[in-house]
Amino acid sequence: MFTGSINTKAFPNVWQYNSYDGFSNVYGLGGREKEGFPESKRNQPYMVWYCPSKQERANLFDFGKIIEKTQYMKDAGLESIVPNKPCEPEIINPPDVPDLPPQVGPECNDINHVGYCHELPGGTCYIRAPTQSNCVEVEFVIQSDSIQVFNNTKEWMEKCITVGTECVLDEEYSTGIITNNGVPNTFPVYQENWGWYLILYNRKNNGQNTMKDGYIYYDCPTWEGIYGAKNFTDGAGDSYDVFGNTYGDLFTIEELNEEECTLEPTTNPSESPTISFEPSYVPTQSPTVCSESYLDSESLNIALVVDLSFSTYEKQFSSTIDIGDVNGDGKGNTILDAQILAIQDLLMSIALSDTLNNANTEIELISFETDADSHGVWKPLNDDNESYNNALMEYIKKELRAPTSNDEVFNTNNGFTNFDAALDRTVTYFETTASPSRLNLLVFLSDGEPNVRGDGDNEMYCADTTIFWNGDGNNEVLQCSDLNLSPGEKHTICRGDDSYCVENEPYQDCVRGPTECLNSDAVTQYDSEIASLTELKVARLAIGVGDESNVSQGSALWMIDDNPAKNLGVLPIQALSL
Repeated sequence: MFTGSINTKAFPNVWQYNSYDGFSNVYGLGGREKEGFPESKRNQPYMVWYCPSKQERANLFDFGKIIEKTQYMKDAGLESIVPNKPCEPEIINPPDVPDLPPQVGPECNDINHVGYCHELPGGTCYIRAPTQSNCVEVEFVIQSDSIQVFNNTKEWMEKCITVGTECVLDEEYSTGIITNNGVPNTFPVYQENWGWYLILYNRKNNGQNTMKDGYIYYDCPTWEGIYGAKNFTDGAGDSYDVFGNTYGDLFTIEELNEEECTLEPTTNPSESPTISFEPSYVPTQSPTVCSESYLDSESLNIALVVDLSFSTYEKQFSSTIDIGDVNGDGKGNTILDAQILAIQDLLMSIALSDTLNNANTEIELISFETDADSHGVWKPLNDDNESYNNALMEYIKKELRAPTSNDEVFNTNNGFTNFDAALDRTVTYFETTASPSRLNLLVFLSDGEPNVRGDGDNEMYCADTTIFWNGDGNNEVLQCSDLNLSPGEKHTICRGDDSYCVENEPYQDCVRGPTECLNSDAVTQYDSEIASLTELKVARLAIGVGDESNVSQGSALWMIDDNPAKNLGVLPIQALSL
């Protein structure tokens, strides 16, 4: 019988099994008296659920974490769990109807524009036939409570973004210059310490650069603002059909010589107002390292993080596609084989880029399992910049090896999954080694979920207590606090290449392993690492490899990924085919 937990978590202990008592994908709750089971003498599960898949089990685990935070399973100290009388019905008043934003600019339908008009919260931006001079192709206008007219796209764009969306130009970091060869790339980013910001960067258009000398950054207060700024810029560049631009790419219109043709801003009363604003679109997938984003940049540093946990050898990548034994480790179609092919595809994409080459691109190769290792900085391409760096690919195939048996895991303590150590290695690279003045990107590949305690934040132990599997048979309950670690302090027992740990270390499950540590708070605290990457302006792309990888909301890969629409339900990429 469960009576309510009185431990510090106010929640029973949690077990997850791939197979338990003849059932697959099992989630269990249990423990002893302080976990709410007063008749229990052993730390074992007493309530179990079996799930259709590992993903469903992961969802149940996430739900349990929510219940744990509410403390609904805490022992309330009641003599009876049945109330004397029914509770009175709770009355919930509906929220007030929100106020609409103020009516500022006119509607595009009421404007005599000549091919492009975009309604923004702070005003309406459009182009019109020249009224003040016959030496301009079009006039660029923003209309709110006054009308301002410009003779070049750049000044008009800055005014429309700052007035129309309340995004602010970051003058300290914005060194890029628009070249009037076409609209540049736009990339919305959200990072916890920086908030929303929009990056404008070079795009090759008919072999010419659309920007030079760096990037342009806009800090935005809300996601509505950043997508308003992006939609306006993309629309002005005729990037997509959805914005109704019938004029063409306004960023190809040459800036006029002010001595020959000068337009003065005018101030006139506004026309009819617009009452609301919504972005024309939001992202439909996670950001990718493709021609639409980073592979069109002028330079790039990539931290490439590869998972070498035991599951990457043990698990099959696909039941429908056989990719073969790519690395020659004796077993084909594994998760590690799939990661290697994905890396080769990335390198070939760099080779096909119009802008990236060995002179302006580098790759820091990082692998992780129980611990993480750096394998140095590599050139991505061969000497001709026409294909992938064969030396790098051969190194990856021969040197990046996961354990190939349970015996190897037993004898070395290798093959567990330490996301935190991989992020620490990544921060070190971008802080100390990465070439300056480049875009920075983390590509994080994994099939699994973390099960090794991290450090640097408030990590404690994976559980309060443990029982040593290889003990004297008395099932003595050990207190993990006997390790005397402070919150966030790095543990020293059961690291990688530790032949003593599995057979001899009584406290091993306090700091690593699927029994207690899988997805626990001790292994999923990345605040300090993500804050450092954010400060270093490192974009983060997390990719789940294989159909058993967990990219659900709240998962560890979801935490690492910085897709700007993640809180709107857009999940990290899950690679299911190559």
